[in-house]
Amino acid sequence: MLFLALVVIEWWGGDCEVVVGTGIEGCEWVSSEGIEGIGGISSAGMEMGGWMLDSCAIERTILLNLKQQWGNLPFIQSWNSFSSPCDWPEIRCTNGRATGIILRNKNITEKIPPSICDLENLAVIDLAYNCIPGEFPTALYNCSKLEYLDLSQNYFLGPISAVIDGISTLRYIDLDGNNFNNDIPPAIGWLPELQTLYLYQNEFNGTFPAEIDNLSNIEVLGMAYNDFVPMAIPPEFGKLKKLKFMWMSVTNLINEIP
Repeated sequence: MLFLALVVIEWWGGDCEVVVGTGIEGCEWVSSEGIEGIGGISSAGMEMGGWMLDSCAIERTILLNLKQQWGNLPFIQSWNSFSSPCDWPEIRCTNGRATGIILRNKNITEKIPPSICDLENLAVIDLAYNCIPGEFPTALYNCSKLEYLDLSQNYFLGPISAVIDGISTLRYIDLDGNNFNNDIPPAIGWLPELQTLYLYQNEFNGTFPAEIDNLSNIEVLGMAYNDFVPMAIPPEFGKLKKLKFMWMSVTNLINEIP
């Protein structure tokens, strides 16, 4: 028997009140049409008269698969098959759907699985202070609603993807404390919503793109402690009209800020 459960779900911006029709708190029923195959789920065994349990069964399965691919991390034992993901401390929800994953300092040593973007409402990924290896995770381009990305203090290396603007919804990027190198890619300048960009304490040894002046909404810019090619501070920085904070110590830049 279905009943209405009134639950309060905490998110980054505060609390929101949600009414959902289901027998499991925090979940909702949706049509099963077209969702077979999401996160490794088949409709067989889950279909109930043409309807399926979505935000619990599907998102829970996706998250449990992530946990398994990351080696069944002992710090997230609260992730289980019997509760809603919205009850897990590391998951943020809005309207009963998973919108954020917060796994800071959890000793993650494996790459980010592409299936993370099967969470179709995912807006926040915070994986700071782990040991995640490899190049920039281009699989995140499939996270079509991603706004907040913190991959700081990991073991990423190589250049930042030349098509990072594929995640055009990003407002916050923190890649500090990694081993990214080469140039800052021109695609950084084609993130129209970007407000905060932290790239400090990496191994960048190239140049800045002229396209950086397209960041019309940027307010915070941190690029300190990188070995950029010695140059005058690019004049494009003078066009960042909303910039409130800029940290450029030890970057081989000279002259005054334009």
